Amino acid sequence: DKNKKPIWMAGFPGFTPIR
Repeated sequence: DKNKKPIWMAGFPGFTPIR
């Protein structure tokens, strides 16, 4: 899932950063 990507992916739309 794109929402499971690491926080460095937070810069991309649709991606949720993992805290």
